[in-house]
Amino acid sequence: MNRILCRVIADYKYGIRLATSVDDKILITLNARSENDRTKFVEDLKEAILEVCQLMANIIYAYMDITSLVCRLCEFLAHIVGSNARCVLLQWMILASVSW
Repeated sequence: MNRILCRVIADYKYGIRLATSVDDKILITLNARSENDRTKFVEDLKEAILEVCQLMANIIYAYMDITSLVCRLCEFLAHIVGSNARCVLLQWMILASVSW
């Protein structure tokens, strides 16, 4: 996760600095025209980051649901067909087609 730091940065009165939270590596430094612009930009950036995190979580949950359904389908087919090898191949093919 990244941190957003708002402070006066050397020559930047309304500085905005985006840094990693792990090692404080600076990713980008920006300067706004006013305190109001800086505040609005940071709020918008935080909202965008939150939306991306929620989208990624939804994608992960959907992938987990697909994986669970494929596993259950393979168990069902293995029970009917009696061959686990075919089901493993089917499972691999389905999961490979929905992988990122």
